Amino acid sequence: AQLVRDVMGLMHSELVMNDVRFELDLLAEGCIEVDRAQIQQVLINLIMNGIEAMHELPPGGRLLSLTVTRDERGGVKFSVADVGHGLDVEDPGELFQPYWTTKATGIGMGLAICRSIVEAQGGKIRGENNAGPGATFSFTLPARADRSGIAHSFSG
Repeated sequence: AQLVRDVMGLMHSELVMNDVRFELDLLAEGCIEVDRAQIQQVLINLIMNGIEAMHELPPGGRLLSLTVTRDERGGVKFSVADVGHGLDVEDPGELFQPYWTTKATGIGMGLAICRSIVEAQGGKIRGENNAGPGATFSFTLPARADRSGIAHSFSG
């Protein structure tokens, strides 16, 4: 839980400046080993993408949620959901290709880097449109994996 709270501390001013309401659901129990700095980077990138996806919505209509749950195998699943414009791609796997972007600025490396970090930790990442407006990006990290450079634990 501390890892997520630290990220939220870092992102608080961005959320306030962009008039984004934020919901946090820490539903996971237990502990997994992760590279803390790298997982923080993934969460920050996904949160920033969510904020940017809602930029054109009126103030008060911007909502971002971060949910942390256990998956069916005992790993931890992190989900970042927004109510922005959603994903305009036929193949969601395209989102994680280097240099793929829908933004006027940036070079399209953020999600590719997220994927490489998550996969290096033994996990998987995906993006999908919500049933309503917006999109959700989720990544799951296994309960135990052989990973080098393990620095910290996540507990929820």
